[in-house]
Amino acid sequence: MGGFIVLLLLWLVRHLSRRRRFPFVFEAKVEHVCDGDSIIVRGRFGRVKLRIAGMDAPETAQPRGRESERRLRAMLQGRSVKVRSVAADRYGRWVSTVTADGVDAGLVMVEEGEAWAYRTYLWALPKEARGRYLAAEARAMRAGRGLWAERSPEAPWLWRRRHRTILQRILDFFWGIGRAVRRFFRGGGK
Repeated sequence: MGGFIVLLLLWLVRHLSRRRRFPFVFEAKVEHVCDGDSIIVRGRFGRVKLRIAGMDAPETAQPRGRESERRLRAMLQGRSVKVRSVAADRYGRWVSTVTADGVDAGLVMVEEGEAWAYRTYLWALPKEARGRYLAAEARAMRAGRGLWAERSPEAPWLWRRRHRTILQRILDFFWGIGRAVRRFFRGGGK
């Protein structure tokens, strides 16, 4: 039991020491599109993996997962983009809005039915953009575009929950503890 507590404390110290002060706004070049909602860019912070805020694309193994990835690649691969990073997620990716030539990549993905408006990360968007994402999703759904052409598309967050491994469940548990500790030390713990 003592070893477990030591490991937990080491993990918390490492995790809290790696925190960055957000938001960051910077120019970068897209080096790699990982899937329908994650990219790797190179900019003033070096090579950074980003999670595009406000949308959640189907996982690669889901129906339309590959199509969503291909669409994001066609839109961003090799392009110069403006990035606004507001937080880091549990996997160390920076939750960010990404625009190319003034066009919001996340919004385009939702408008074309290649992603859902992801309520979990809508807070990361500017207030005026949140409604646009929800409206774009509703329009894509009504028009039967992209994933909405499927009979009953499964949201990626539900698909991930059904396919979580034991290790992922353990990591989720510790992520929750880390979040609670951070809130406590910021004065939000009651």
